[in-house]
Amino acid sequence: MSRRLGIAVLALALSAPSLRAQDHGAAALARAVALLGPETPRVLYIAAHPDDEDVRLITWLSRSGRAEVAYLSLTRGDGGQNLIGNELGEALGVLRTQELLAARRVDGARQYFTRAYDFGYSKSAEETYTHWPRDSLLNDVVRVVRAFRPHVIVATFSGTPRDAHGQHQVSGQLARDAYDLAGDAARFPVAEYGEPWTPLKLYRNAGFYPDGPHVLMNVGEYDPLSGMSYDQIASVSRSHHKSQGLRGNYRLGEVTSRYFREASRLTPEIPREQERSVLDGLPGVVRNGSSGSGDRPGAAAVDVRVSASAIPYIALHAPRNADERARYERAAIAATGLAFEALAPRSYVALGDSIVLDYALHNRGTIPVTIDSAAGAFPPETIAPGKSVRWKGTLRPARKLEPWWLKQPRVGDMFAAPPPAASDDQIAQADWPRVRVRVEGLPQPVALNAHPVYRLSEGFYGDLYSPLVAAPGITVTPSPEQSFARAGSRFERDVYVSVRSSFDSERSVSVKLDLPAGLSASPAVAQLTLPSGATRTVVFRITGTAPPGEHRLPLRAESEGEVFGEAVRSIDYPHISLQQMYEPAEIRLHAVPVEVPAGLSVGYIAGRADAGPQVLRELGVPVTLIEPAEIPRLDLARFPVIVIGPRMYEASADLLEHNGRLLEYASNGGRLVVQFGQYMMSGAGILPYRITISRPPDRVTDENAPVTITDPAARELTYPNRIALVDFEGWVQERATFMPDEFDPRYRTMLAMNDPGEQPVHSSILVAPVGRGTYVYVTLALFRQLEDGVPGAVRLFVNLLAP
Repeated sequence: MSRRLGIAVLALALSAPSLRAQDHGAAALARAVALLGPETPRVLYIAAHPDDEDVRLITWLSRSGRAEVAYLSLTRGDGGQNLIGNELGEALGVLRTQELLAARRVDGARQYFTRAYDFGYSKSAEETYTHWPRDSLLNDVVRVVRAFRPHVIVATFSGTPRDAHGQHQVSGQLARDAYDLAGDAARFPVAEYGEPWTPLKLYRNAGFYPDGPHVLMNVGEYDPLSGMSYDQIASVSRSHHKSQGLRGNYRLGEVTSRYFREASRLTPEIPREQERSVLDGLPGVVRNGSSGSGDRPGAAAVDVRVSASAIPYIALHAPRNADERARYERAAIAATGLAFEALAPRSYVALGDSIVLDYALHNRGTIPVTIDSAAGAFPPETIAPGKSVRWKGTLRPARKLEPWWLKQPRVGDMFAAPPPAASDDQIAQADWPRVRVRVEGLPQPVALNAHPVYRLSEGFYGDLYSPLVAAPGITVTPSPEQSFARAGSRFERDVYVSVRSSFDSERSVSVKLDLPAGLSASPAVAQLTLPSGATRTVVFRITGTAPPGEHRLPLRAESEGEVFGEAVRSIDYPHISLQQMYEPAEIRLHAVPVEVPAGLSVGYIAGRADAGPQVLRELGVPVTLIEPAEIPRLDLARFPVIVIGPRMYEASADLLEHNGRLLEYASNGGRLVVQFGQYMMSGAGILPYRITISRPPDRVTDENAPVTITDPAARELTYPNRIALVDFEGWVQERATFMPDEFDPRYRTMLAMNDPGEQPVHSSILVAPVGRGTYVYVTLALFRQLEDGVPGAVRLFVNLLAP
């Protein structure tokens, strides 16, 4: 079921019924009031990827009102894997960005990024800096430090080889560089980087400094306003990293976060062994020895159960800068109960078109308010407590709804768009309709904004809302976006093209697929009529032959003299906000010089980002998709080979439960091909014979690392395609991952590979007899290569399956 904005409430409610109350009412007011004033402590957490942050510490500091907190992730996690869908690369970065923003909406922190693209695992800081120019990345970190102005910087990683991953090392190094240099106006001019700022303290995760002394904070404290501990709230925040398989685990009672203070500029300096919080010694912070926490005085007199009682206190903290204004407005909105809505009559609007929105301002508090300014012809009268006013306004969007950092092509492994001195949520809201409201008793107006939404239905779980999407007037999106064929062999294939209109009136549209010599399409041109906001599917049948190589087949639509050539990709999951990505409308046809064994058919337990089934089908191999829960009920013997997709043992409890049946299938004469998993693959009973995986695991991260064929006669390298070194050219991101460092001698090997300066690793392909059958374990990153259409990987994949 497709979810939009409204269903996200359900996901939270299932795991934490009272959590959403923290965004409103007494809980929100208590936190907002506690953070008012010029001496509000600010803590910036720095690490490399989504889910690297200590969400327990962030939640404890932020949700308790102890400090304003932000997380700076160097990357958006583009180079990771995906356990819930087929997004990889930049699309995965979009998904993981939204997972982080959803997590921040739970734990109350802000979210920043640099321009760094996650290019995948690296083994040293030096290697990482060949992808990310150090000065450029430091510039980004300093911009964020000067924008957020933290008193304390906290880093997950040490900046040394102990961090293992090179990107982790870089994040630790840049945290120290920013601590040392953010106040240097000569190196970082004010006009480009903002006003200089000098953080007062720097902490790192205590795990890298076992000798201490450490500051210990009980992040499992109970929050009476939410009825949960901060660790419970943090578990809900962390559970949003669903693409990485993270779960919302928590413990009741005391839960300790430990940190080591690496540097301090405070005078006098509190001895490390006497610290009870990372906030100790900051201006305006009172040390509370009984709870071991840093607490701030001043707001305790406000009765948050009577929201209007906060107005005089809020009035004392009229903002003097943008940072204080954000806290002032947050407190004022919580105290007044103001709510602003912008409802659209449909879910899409074409660029260049306009749409009339229905605005509403609801005064749910006990204090009269007046609209100071707003989009549209707003009513000027005072809005009494408990009343609402409504008006209309015209919106003409100037930009598509798309990730702002993807509006320009990447330059190497750095995004080209300059990073603004704002968090991602602030950037997303910049174009939203805004209203400024004067509140009786407050010295300055309060601004509210709202993302325009379309009400889909009053469903079983309540109203569902779709965000208003500004889009090209017509999009033409092929499915699939890439296709495979045997080079030089005649093929016939249907291609489905989704044609969507964002116009407010009916359109006649023609769609054409441009083909190279040797291929033809029927129809040559598809004609259709699109109602306003409608989506229709047209089918082209492509026939012919194609020479070896990648062939790009452009699509274009024409309507009323305009030509449209963009495809849209929606990234839409229940736990995130809908995202749209745009790219040129085309089909990438990979014509691969590959032979396929006659009579081959495959049972396939597919991974989430696994192009294997599509590749095999389009090469003429019958594929039956198997759900893990079906394994006990199926006659597995009818499949000459069964393939298990990458990381499926982590993604499916059913697969773990029924793995014995799969090993029995192999023992009875079947061929079982298993693609890589992580540490759990070394557990008893998963593989037929022993393997061990070291920590950190063996990997070959250089996609161009030399490969040695150690067993040229291996059937997997000779039938039906003879694999040569040329088949390892053009690989992307990495060769192999989570490679066993030791394995039972019954496994045979055939390849050796290694990163520069390291010893060869032989476990990229392990093949062993099991009873009358064969077990194949593959740690090559085939899922990335098939997704990118690497021909040598396609040929090797077919060979591995040949019985």
